[in-house]
Amino acid sequence: MRICEVRKEARERLAGNWNKAVLAVLVFFIVLAALGSPGILSSILTNPMLGGTLNPFSTGALIMRLSGIPISVFVIYPLMFGFYITFWELSRGNVRKSLTCDIFYYGFGWRYWRGLGCYLLVLIFIFLWFLLLVIPGIIMTFAYSMSFYVAKDHPELSVIDCIRMSRAMMKGYKWKLFVLYLSFLGWLLLSVLTAGIGLLWLIPYMHTSLGRFYETIKLERAEQ
Repeated sequence: MRICEVRKEARERLAGNWNKAVLAVLVFFIVLAALGSPGILSSILTNPMLGGTLNPFSTGALIMRLSGIPISVFVIYPLMFGFYITFWELSRGNVRKSLTCDIFYYGFGWRYWRGLGCYLLVLIFIFLWFLLLVIPGIIMTFAYSMSFYVAKDHPELSVIDCIRMSRAMMKGYKWKLFVLYLSFLGWLLLSVLTAGIGLLWLIPYMHTSLGRFYETIKLERAEQ
């Protein structure tokens, strides 16, 4: 696997779809900000440095914080799953009318509980590994990184089997994935210099590259 080829293939898939991709990311950010508003509002109102006067231990503050938990689990997590799958499908050349609609379709319309379960279990497993040590946590984050693609690619498998398959697929490829992430460092710095506006292009580029990374692993595993 050559990382430059993975990125080249991602750019080829994005050609003619950049506007759709940027719009999808922008809408995604807006929705995430709206869904996270109770927690954000609680932080502002309870922070005296930001002019907040609400007691952080008051009932109102507690309700605002707790309200964010079901929103995260039942809305944001499936939405994140849909985001991954949308750009994976784009990386395979499967472009629908609207990438924005696809995020919601794969998040809520395509086997909702499967997407939610996969995302939630991956988070739990990674969290448990980080409780052990930081380095194992980072390594296992890379090991489980293909789980969402496997869950969509192999609907006949259980969520646990998808996570196990991701871990097996990534044997010998974790360093390659790290190099892929590292190759976007320049883009990330540029995004910082543009006050985050560059992220609207960087994120679809990265996620489409991740989709091509998964497809490349599949091909190489099949040839072994």
